[in-house]
Amino acid sequence: MNNIIDYILRTALMLCCLLCISTNIEAQSTTLKVEITNELGEPMPNVQVATVYNQEWKLSDNSGTVSLALPQGAAPKEDVRIGIPTDYKKQSMTYEKGHILRIVLQYVGNMLKGELLDEDFQTMKGKSVRIEGANMGEPITTNAEGKFEVSLPKEVRFSVNLDVFVEGYKLDKETLRYDDSRKFLRIIYKQPVAKTYQREEPRQIKVADTVQKNETQEQQEGVISQDSGLVMPDSLYGFTEDFNQVLNEIELEKQILAERGLQIRQELEQVLLRLTAQPELSPKQRDSLGRYVERLENALVANDVAFEEAQAKTRAVVNKIRHLIDEKDSLNVVVTQQMKNEQQQARKQMIILASVIAVLLILATIFYLFWRRIHRQQSQLREVNKALELTKDELVDKMGEINRRKEEVLIQSKNLEKLNSEITFQNQKITDGIRYAQKIQEAILPVPKAINDIFDAHFIVYMPKDIVSGDFYWITKIITQERKVYRFVAAIDCTGHGVSGAFMSMIGNTLLTEIVNQKHVYEPAEILEQLNEGVKASLRQEESVNDDGMDVCLCRIEDIKENQKLEVVFAGARRPLYYTEGEGNLKIFKGDLKNIGGRHRNSRFFENKTIHISYQDTLYLTSDGAADQNGVGKPKFGSRKLKKLLGEISCMPVEKQKEAFEQVFQNYMGTAEQRDDITIVAIRPGAYQNFE
Repeated sequence: MNNIIDYILRTALMLCCLLCISTNIEAQSTTLKVEITNELGEPMPNVQVATVYNQEWKLSDNSGTVSLALPQGAAPKEDVRIGIPTDYKKQSMTYEKGHILRIVLQYVGNMLKGELLDEDFQTMKGKSVRIEGANMGEPITTNAEGKFEVSLPKEVRFSVNLDVFVEGYKLDKETLRYDDSRKFLRIIYKQPVAKTYQREEPRQIKVADTVQKNETQEQQEGVISQDSGLVMPDSLYGFTEDFNQVLNEIELEKQILAERGLQIRQELEQVLLRLTAQPELSPKQRDSLGRYVERLENALVANDVAFEEAQAKTRAVVNKIRHLIDEKDSLNVVVTQQMKNEQQQARKQMIILASVIAVLLILATIFYLFWRRIHRQQSQLREVNKALELTKDELVDKMGEINRRKEEVLIQSKNLEKLNSEITFQNQKITDGIRYAQKIQEAILPVPKAINDIFDAHFIVYMPKDIVSGDFYWITKIITQERKVYRFVAAIDCTGHGVSGAFMSMIGNTLLTEIVNQKHVYEPAEILEQLNEGVKASLRQEESVNDDGMDVCLCRIEDIKENQKLEVVFAGARRPLYYTEGEGNLKIFKGDLKNIGGRHRNSRFFENKTIHISYQDTLYLTSDGAADQNGVGKPKFGSRKLKKLLGEISCMPVEKQKEAFEQVFQNYMGTAEQRDDITIVAIRPGAYQNFE
């Protein structure tokens, strides 16, 4: 026991010396140029930019540029923070060579949302919609719900006067419904339909024949008079005929007018085409054809006016039909309402008569029931009085017995309170002792400053299940007589947890320090063999039933300056070693199927495994606590998930890996109880320069 205390004191003294002689290495920094533009490539001035290292906000200048200082090895895309202005969102962030970070902000303050419906108010998906001045003039496509979203420039506000196109067709303003408060546009799309009726082929006009005719002949043969259209009879407006016949006649008139309009347009196109194609015509011929064109245009206007009048007649007939239907419906409503009123009046009279009869019957029934109840209660009251007289003496006796029992309960309660106080006092003493043991155990663990003096970067996840832990990690540096520098790191998982595991961790730490620092054993496999013998001897396992032991992952690291590599010699007692070769490439070395300590006899020997890694690669040494941890309603985390998680975070800087690991692990674990001690030691060895 004295030897163990002596080893603990010497270890604490050595750690204090290392703390006193350690030096801080200032991290080199680099200047990062940040360029901020909008989606049109225009610079964005007065935008706040900062880093996660000093949180000092800087504003971009008129060219949208700002300079920041970042430590060497930092990740600009993760470590740079930007205060996004109102009505903007971040579109992209790109890091380029030459320490340039380009940030593009998109203006979203003038967004127009809408939906596209057909004439039956059904959604139309996958349709092309283009709005004048929006989305850089490019069309957009409706989604599965017929909805769309488009960005308008700052200076443009939507109104129904802007042209809207669907599938290339320009829409009438009547089909647009715009809600300015919600900036929402609803489009009722009417599909263009081709005319299906037959029409005669327009007659061909020969220019040679036409120019020889006089004005009277031209008027008789080539001009359609304004009076040649159909005139609706007055009887239609009196609505004395059948409505279906009236509507059919109006539709026939509209079809004839449409045919005539088409013929006039075709003749007009033919004449204009001939005027353009035959420049050798004389001025007289051209003047005659010009007058003919003018008469054709007048006839076309008159035909269009007649067509509009026919449309107005159709609307008048439809409105009249609706008016008659409304009058009929109103009359039906009045008659129906009168009948309902008479029925309701008769029903009310019947209800009043029935109510009076029912009230009289109810009152008579209540009176009879009340009389019977009073008579029964009087009989019961007499019987209760007799029973009370008989039980009064019994109650007095029982009250005396209850008082005696009450006194006994009070005495027992005082005894229990006294016993509970003693238990609480003893429990507090035990807890205080364990807390003190925790301070002793923490004293043997390497402090972060000492680890930083030995390795380039590191993080440690150390989560005891109870106050003290059966896991511990061990780190030391040895300079041999040949001036070689060996750096050792180990993660040890002792049998059990709590107080028993803590005692095992003290024995393991003491034995490792004695084997390496005093006996000068530097081969990892030989260190594990001697550690195995030391645990068996310390616990007298050869002559007792004690079967405690420990699982160990041990590495020795040496600089190979000829090829700028690190030689890592690994030996494991039922624990693997995870390590990276390049960015994101995680590999594993399995340990030997032999543990430290125990009464079992295993003739196998521990073996050394050697790898060569670069200065920027990372080693991960773990206990089995993380893999064995389950979540609420979830299975164990498992070695496969642990390896995948370490591979994902290995691309991050070592300083950020711990936060990423703990966030994922805690989310998986949730509120489930911790099953075992958890230890993960991650180091990036780097080149070791301080060997003097």
